[in-house]
Amino acid sequence: MKGSLHVLITNAWYPKPGSEEAFIKLWNEKIYKLATEMGSDRSGLYYNEESDMYLSSLFFPTKEEAERFLKAEKCQKATQELNRLCLVPVRKELYDILKKAI
Repeated sequence: MKGSLHVLITNAWYPKPGSEEAFIKLWNEKIYKLATEMGSDRSGLYYNEESDMYLSSLFFPTKEEAERFLKAEKCQKATQELNRLCLVPVRKELYDILKKAI
């Protein structure tokens, strides 16, 4: 099997009690939409019941596309809005180049 490179941006989010629905709606309307427009070929928001946190994942075909997304003013503003809904703000988006088997 041959692998292909993808860049994965992940974040752990801890919405304040009672703000979960607003958080999910905002993430979908701003982050998911923007990431898709900017080349993300897979994105998702997942909930972990045990730790009561949400994990977001955004896959981009190249490091350059991921960096462009992270530096976009719309992304930075959306992150600020999301942080206001969270107990712990996201300090900085991190990304790793992963090899994915296809």
